[in-house]
Amino acid sequence: MAVLQLKGGGGKTTTAYHLAATYGRVRGGNILAGEFNENQGTLAERSLTAGHDRTTLDLIRNLETVTRRTADLVRYVRPQGDDRIHVLASPPEGTDRSRVDGRSVRTAHETLRSLYSLILLDTGNSAQSSTWRAAVDVADSLVLVAHNREDDARLLEATVEAVRAEGHGDKLARSVLVVSNTATNNTERISRLRDYAEAIGLAGCVVIPFDKSLQEGRAFHYDALHPATVRAYEEATATLTDQL
Repeated sequence: MAVLQLKGGGGKTTTAYHLAATYGRVRGGNILAGEFNENQGTLAERSLTAGHDRTTLDLIRNLETVTRRTADLVRYVRPQGDDRIHVLASPPEGTDRSRVDGRSVRTAHETLRSLYSLILLDTGNSAQSSTWRAAVDVADSLVLVAHNREDDARLLEATVEAVRAEGHGDKLARSVLVVSNTATNNTERISRLRDYAEAIGLAGCVVIPFDKSLQEGRAFHYDALHPATVRAYEEATATLTDQL
């Protein structure tokens, strides 16, 4: 599943992690939340640390040493405790990312899909990036995200058009819109986003309630979520599962 929104700070990382963690807590199994994009993300900063600082780039450089055994990935992924998922983070700023491209994303995905039951791909902000195109291409379903803000709503439409331009408009019927509400709770905009999701044929639209534990770039702590937030993530994962 590729998590998409062309706006930076649009909630992709938060959504990718918490959907993966919801799957991990409800069903268990091998589940990965991974960053495959052209920019440094925040997944490493906001998730649990591990005994290493290896990233997507290290995995790509050493794919030939990774067999179809989860044990081979221990050097690259970061277990997330009670959330029962693994995180694969993007390389930090200052790293030569030239090898993190569309072809390497596809190659890495082929290996990872043999080891994980579910993969949530946290994508970047440019539809022109080969990594973004590759993520959309390999995904079975898409998770479109937006905050309850006007600029998010506008760029949501641009994101959908980019998906269609890549020839993947058919995937929208198996996809979900996840709207993260804000403290101001603009109900009129929420209604517009729901109507838009229905108009483009998405499988569903789920609103995540405003939750202080998700704000201001804080470290992820699933147990700190409000029960209504947990129920909303469960609804989103259930809707996605129905499409697989």
